[in-house]
Amino acid sequence: MAARRVAPLKSTAGEARSLLRTPGGGFLGARVPAEVEAMARAARDVDRETFRRLLKVAVNALEGKDCKESVKQIAESSNLSEEQLAFLISGMYTLLREALRLPLSTLKQEVFKEDLKELKIPEDFIADFSSVVFGNRRPVFEGTALTRSRLPSVQDFKWRVDVAISTSSLARALQPSILMLMKLSDGTAHRFEVPVAKFQELRYNVALILKEMNDLEKRSILKIQD
Repeated sequence: MAARRVAPLKSTAGEARSLLRTPGGGFLGARVPAEVEAMARAARDVDRETFRRLLKVAVNALEGKDCKESVKQIAESSNLSEEQLAFLISGMYTLLREALRLPLSTLKQEVFKEDLKELKIPEDFIADFSSVVFGNRRPVFEGTALTRSRLPSVQDFKWRVDVAISTSSLARALQPSILMLMKLSDGTAHRFEVPVAKFQELRYNVALILKEMNDLEKRSILKIQD
């Protein structure tokens, strides 16, 4: 990956705000999730009352509550199709979940609003999103969202080098490979085989990524400051 040039500091307000953004261009990362983009487009044709009802559904989903009945009531009382409802609710859920993953020391409210403006979300809706992300109940939403979205961790990992003596493929005969067994915290186990050449490629790419991360951390312009 080629190193990126960092532009010098400017004094304009827009450029100052851009420096406050999280790495990748915004709190949603370098690539905005497809469901968030679909939600942003669909939200432009939704009235404020319906939007708030949908937002409440997304918030309840973050808390782990059953939202089927609420969604059914909205579908019956609005002219939104099932597809539109799915776009809106899944997009709201993803947007809130990603925002709650970031600590308040990293995600500033003005930057959050600027990111939503870039998605062309109506101003009134931006205020509603902001009240959820930065409101008094944030600790509750934050803890639940992080717990529900956390991926299982690796609890045990075993490996050994194996050489196939007899195989139907001459290309694989007497070629060493690495057998791996990985057990996760959710109780599942995964066994897979990696050729030595691919393992060396993986090792090289991981080392390269770690080096680039270390280089980025040394650039004072990218350091997050309160």
